[in-house]
Order: sequence, then structure tokens, then C-alpha cells
Amino acid sequence: MPAVQSAHKVGASTLNIRRSPSSADSSNIIQALPSGQIVRFLADAGNKWWQVKTLINGTWLTGFVHSDHVTAMKADAIIYDDPSDAIHMKEGLASSTLNAINLRANPLGMPNMPRRNTSLDSSQPTAPILKIIDFLDVEISKRYGPTSSNTYCNIYAYDYAYLNSVFIPRVWWNSADWAIIKKKNERELIYATTVVELNANSLHDWFKTNGSLFGWTKVNDLDALQAAANAGKIGIVTGKRKDLSRSGHICAVVPENGTRRAVRNSSGKVTQPLMSQAGSSNKKYFNSTWWTGSQFAESGFWVHA
Repeated sequence: MPAVQSAHKVGASTLNIRRSPSSADSSNIIQALPSGQIVRFLADAGNKWWQVKTLINGTWLTGFVHSDHVTAMKADAIIYDDPSDAIHMKEGLASSTLNAINLRANPLGMPNMPRRNTSLDSSQPTAPILKIIDFLDVEISKRYGPTSSNTYCNIYAYDYAYLNSVFIPRVWWNSADWAIIKKKNERELIYATTVVELNANSLHDWFKTNGSLFGWTKVNDLDALQAAANAGKIGIVTGKRKDLSRSGHICAVVPENGTRRAVRNSSGKVTQPLMSQAGSSNKKYFNSTWWTGSQFAESGFWVHA
């Protein structure tokens, strides 16, 4: 069960976490935290300096930040302290397949699915990722097939993450019931009661609020995003709609391979990463800057090791 602590997020574009509560000496900087990074208040060190802890790539880091540059999370924010606290609807269901459309809230349960194992795949880090993309076969699989009223970018992103051994929620705790869940200290997953499905708009907010706790780091440029994917890391782009009654979008940024490449300008800078998506149009590989559309209020680039 997640611990109840005073959670805040970085409000500045970056914020240095330091070994001591002073900005007079640059040598005490441990790391620059990105905007939106979640920090936990531990103690008041005086003069608006706080001792905090924060999770960076699955490892807790303790240091000092100036409190002027952090903002409190909402009282009902669902915040975790343990990155192993990922939740899934029932796993291992053999009937949850790429050709089934009635178990989209559950992980795939097909036998012999390809899985990424970072400890075993270090010599060819992108090979298992490309194998997973081929296995999911987003352009053909019925699980992701759009209808006249629904698209399934969130399902595809979840399956892609699940097989790549990183966590993106398919369902998440219902904030309306969060106080009851905390009070009872229970983690019972009751569909549409204690947990609800997350659409792409909600996933964008989840990455901002909880992503760092599960090993996700926000990056600010397409070169870093594509380079991470090419190194065998998992890349994601999220977009939140201005009109929340309309679907946002989420897609994977994937390793370049063969003739499938990112688009670069004359200086070699990535202008359109190589991506894979479900949506109104399902594409195993494509290039775009879809998140710059006027329909989106916010977007984010995320990387997981």
C-alpha cells in the first residue's frame, strides 16, 4: 500500500537537488530535477529549504531543495512510494489475446509472448523491442481495431509497455474512492469501483504525477527521445486534449531499424521520431509531430530505462 506522505512536484523548468541546504556552492548539486518531478517532504531545514526524497530511475535520492520552486499535489492525488506497486487487472488469462475484444482491460495472456529482459538482452538491446512490435501487429490485431466511436491507443501503449517489462497503467485507483482505500489499507482491484480505466488524457496526467515513481523520466527534445529508443530504452509521447470529452493520444517511440528511420533536418536533428501507434489509424511504424496539433493542450516526452 502506498505510504501517505507530503507530496510536491517541481514547478520550475529544472530544480537542483543538493547535498546541503545552500545555493552558494554549486559543488553541492546532486542532480537537476525536471519540471513535474515528484518530491517527498522529509524535514524543514530552515530558510525555505526542505530535505526531500525523490525517485530517479527506480532509486531513491535524498537531498535539499528550495521550497519556492515546488508546489503541493492535490489532496486526493494517488501517489506511490514503491515502484513495485504496479497494478494490473487479472494476469495470465489465456482468453486475453490479440484477436479478443472483450478483455482490453486485462493484460495479454497468450502463451510464449515475447518479453524484454534488460539483464539478458544487453548485447542487442533493441532486438526484443522490435520483436514485440512485430508480435503485437497493431495494424492487423483485432484488439486495437478502431470503431466508429472508439480508438485504442491506450491499450496498445499498455501492451507495449507490459511486454517490455515497464509499467504504464491500464487501470488506476479511482480518486473518488481513494480515501476509503487508504483508510481500509486495502488494494482490492474492483473494476469500475476501486479502479477505473485510464484514457489517453488521464495517462498524460498519470505520467506527470506518478511517472517518475515508476522509472519514467521526462525529456525535452526529440534527439534525446529517439536516442534513448535506439539504445533499447522505452520511449512514449503523450498528448492531452483541450476538450477533455475528446480522446487524447499516446504512442511509442521505437528504435530505428532497416529503412525505418526518424526524420532529421540538414543538421542531423530529429524533427519527427520513429513511432508506433494504435488510434484512428493503426500504424506499426510512422513519423509525425501529431502532438503539435492545435487540439492538444499539453504534451510530454517520456523515457524508461
